[in-house]
Amino acid sequence: MIVNRRILLLYGSLFLFWILVFFVQRLIFLGYHNARFNSVEVTDVFKALYSGLRLDFSTAGYLMILPVLVLLIRFFASDTIFLKTLKAVFFVELILLSIIHAAEISAYSEWGHKLSSRVFMHLLNPDEVMRTTGFSKGALSFFIILMESLGSIFFVNRLFRWVAVPNETLTTRSKIWTLVLNGFGIISGLAFSFLLMRGGIQQIPINIDAAYFSNQAILNDLSVNSAYYFGNSFFLFNKSDIESHVKQSLSPEENALANAYYRWHPSDIRLFNVNKPNVIFIIFEGWSAHGVGAISGKKSATPFFDKLSKSGVLFTKLYAANTTSEIGNSAILSGFTGVPESPLPLYTEKHRNVSTLSDLLKAKGYSTSYLFSGDLKYGNIKGFLTEHSYDRLQDENDFDPSLPKGKLNYYDSDLYDKFLKEIRLNEPPFLACTFTGSTHFPYDCPMKKFPFHGEEADYLNSMVYADDCLKRFFIKAKTQDWYKNTVFVLVSDHGHNSPGIASPYLTETFKIPCLIVGPALKEMHQGLVVDRVFSQGDLAATLANQLDLRPETFPFSRNMLSDKTVEGAFISTIRGFGFVNSKGGYIYNLDAKELVFDSYENKKELNKNRRLSNACLFRLFSYFNSMDK
Repeated sequence: MIVNRRILLLYGSLFLFWILVFFVQRLIFLGYHNARFNSVEVTDVFKALYSGLRLDFSTAGYLMILPVLVLLIRFFASDTIFLKTLKAVFFVELILLSIIHAAEISAYSEWGHKLSSRVFMHLLNPDEVMRTTGFSKGALSFFIILMESLGSIFFVNRLFRWVAVPNETLTTRSKIWTLVLNGFGIISGLAFSFLLMRGGIQQIPINIDAAYFSNQAILNDLSVNSAYYFGNSFFLFNKSDIESHVKQSLSPEENALANAYYRWHPSDIRLFNVNKPNVIFIIFEGWSAHGVGAISGKKSATPFFDKLSKSGVLFTKLYAANTTSEIGNSAILSGFTGVPESPLPLYTEKHRNVSTLSDLLKAKGYSTSYLFSGDLKYGNIKGFLTEHSYDRLQDENDFDPSLPKGKLNYYDSDLYDKFLKEIRLNEPPFLACTFTGSTHFPYDCPMKKFPFHGEEADYLNSMVYADDCLKRFFIKAKTQDWYKNTVFVLVSDHGHNSPGIASPYLTETFKIPCLIVGPALKEMHQGLVVDRVFSQGDLAATLANQLDLRPETFPFSRNMLSDKTVEGAFISTIRGFGFVNSKGGYIYNLDAKELVFDSYENKKELNKNRRLSNACLFRLFSYFNSMDK
């Protein structure tokens, strides 16, 4: 029987060994693709080598689950069998990681991104793989697998030999005590592995963007270890079955409907009185249009927003693309509304190939920044923003820790105060974005008076607080030098259940406020109301056109200021998708494979818009699949 402390040391050594493996694999990646690092600072390369450590610990946590479970064998078999089984499990994991890394080294030259679920599409055609891989890349992959495996096996065998032939023997402790310690080891090992897997005890589990630190994709790819990236992509690949719900092809009629819907229509309306206005995005967390009196006509939770809308361009029938913040942010900034079950920010190899407003404005000489009062790791928002031309990204980690804080965010009042300081650091013209948080559940905002009571009172009261913080921000902003040349874009990331709209399967759940306002807005357009149905994704092309950028950069974003643009918004919900326009709306559920909501007056109108939305889904899904090619 083996001394327990040696087994503990063995497991600790195996854990550290995985960290060493990831480091060596980074060095191999760096060496093989060294030409791609010619324009990269040496200090940034060193930073990439250690920036992925948190992900390395997380990956090692996943890899240690099976070895920890192997301890169960000690309850009913000899330690010799236990060690052989442990070694076999470890070697299988090691070989799998070597295969993933070798495949990535080879594929990166062709794809320009790390190994992802795209590989499964190629494996469905083995002949294609054999013809496109080539002998040299195949030999390289085999050599990497062989060298990594042999080197690791040699090292690990030494560890196991040290444990299997200990100098000490068990002479004083009973077998029962040993089994108790073994059971404790299993429980504590699983708990520790789980803690490592999620990256700690923080509210939001670790994600790929924990390793991201640069706006250069090659550095971020070096930072993220191959196993974690592939595992994350594999999970996304298996999670989504959206492909089975998409048409295989479009009929001529459906093609015509999609072409008309996505056609760009110019407009004579020119909103701004300066050529290069400063642009400030304030993205509200979960503001529902039904809490905004200027849109709903009901008791308002946003009196300041209502007043402000009278001097801006108010969009009263704007709909969110989906139900989560990462999709809302990416849709607003990139114009790509996405497809159900596949949030664009989670697919690094795809989102880095879309253009955003920040990309275009940065190229035009704008300075750019983004500030969030919570954790940008949520939904890989940080990863998405990092690779889209922001000079400065900040979140809760950059706030004064002595400030009071809610469960998920610093309060909006402190967010806006910090935002004003951050704006001053930008060189005009600038794009400055902030993302609020006090209207997120559990709505723990510091209010003394609560004007709403009953159903959804907590949420609506948080909107009252958020609106008051917005008011104080504008009062302070008006005293700043940059204010006179600035346009503000106020829009929500997604909708929210509100009184009378308590189901995610109602299209009205997606209705959000949107306002373009500020001194850079021409007086003749102040008070303009756009009362037609559009998507939040249409903001990108509409603003790009007004800022003399290239609206055609956003193929799924339309001009909301043209009467010729076809009304409508494609939306996604929990396991479903749908469409809404002035005639009504519907939601289709992927699991039930039937409509769960329909507000169209008749079947003819419903069927017409189902054909249009199915055509939109086909276009969006085809584009999504081609993003990494």
